[in-house]
Amino acid sequence: MVKSKIMNINGSAIKNFLNIYEFRSITEAAKISGLAQSNVTKQLQSLESKLDTVLFDRHTRNLVPTKAADYLYSKFDDLYREFALLESMTKKVNDGFYGNLNIGIGKIISPLISQVLCLNIQNNEEEYKELKVTISSDTFMNLNKKLLQGEIDLFISQSEIQPNIPELDLLVKSPFLSLETACIIGPSMGIKEDVTDYKWAFPQFDTNHIVSRLNNPILRDFYLKAAAKGNIAYQVDSGDARVQLAESGQAGTIVPFYMVEEKIKAGKLIRLSKSMDYFDFSIYYLANRPINNNVRKIINDLKVNLIKNYHFIENTTRE
Repeated sequence: MVKSKIMNINGSAIKNFLNIYEFRSITEAAKISGLAQSNVTKQLQSLESKLDTVLFDRHTRNLVPTKAADYLYSKFDDLYREFALLESMTKKVNDGFYGNLNIGIGKIISPLISQVLCLNIQNNEEEYKELKVTISSDTFMNLNKKLLQGEIDLFISQSEIQPNIPELDLLVKSPFLSLETACIIGPSMGIKEDVTDYKWAFPQFDTNHIVSRLNNPILRDFYLKAAAKGNIAYQVDSGDARVQLAESGQAGTIVPFYMVEEKIKAGKLIRLSKSMDYFDFSIYYLANRPINNNVRKIINDLKVNLIKNYHFIENTTRE
C-alpha cells in the first residue's frame, strides 16, 4: 500500500463504502448516492486498489464484508463525519456565516429594523449560530465614519443625494427599500390650504442635515418652508409621542404608515397629501469590502419581512 494513494482517498469514496457496507448491495448504494451503478463499482474498485485489500466477497449472491471491511467500517464512519464537519466549516467560511457581523442602522428606522433583523436571525438560529451580529444606531455621518474606521461592516440609512464626505469614492450605495409614511394631523387642527402653516413635530437628530439631502424634493421643500415660518414646534425622536401630539391637535407629523393605519381608518387622524409619503433608504458599504452572498441573504430576508408586514416598497426605480 502506497502512502500517496491513501492520501488521495476522498469523502465520496468513503461514503460510497459505508453505503455498500450498510446495504450489502451496490445497487442500493447507487440509489442512495444518486450515482450510476457502474460509477459506484468503479469507486469501490479504486478504494480497494488504494488500500491494497479486498473489502467485499463477491462470490456469493450478496456482498459480504471481509474482515478488513469490518475493521475499517467504524474508522471510516468516524472519518466521514470529520469530512462532513470540515465541509460544513468550509462552507461557513465561504458564506460568511461565522465570526462577527457589525451592522449600523440610521436612527430614523433603527427601532423597527433592529427588531425585525433580530427576529429573523432568531428564527434561523441554527443557520446563524456561529455568527455574532451586533447592531448599532447612529446618524448618517457617524455611521459613515464608523464604516471607514472598520467598526461596522455596512449600514442602512436614509438615501442622500450626495453624501458630503471626502471618501465618497470608497463608498458603495445600493438601493434598500422605501418606507411608506403618512403625513398626519389631528381632526381638531382643521384643514389649511398650506400645510406648512400647521405646527409640526419632527425628530431632533440631524434633522436639518437629513431633510436638506432627501431624495424627495417635495418633503425637503416642505420642511424648509415650515422651518422658515417657525412652525417646527417640537423635536421628538419617539414616533409614538409624535402621533400623540397629532391626535391631541398640537402638531402634525410624519411617521411610518403602519403605525397609524388603523387610527386613520377610525378617523382619529387625518392623512394629508400623499406626495410626501415615501422615505428612501440605502445600504452603504466599502468598495474594498463587498457584501458576501449570505450577508445579502440576511438583507433580503429582512426586506421580505419589511415589505410584507410594514408597508415598505422596493425603491430601485427612484435610486
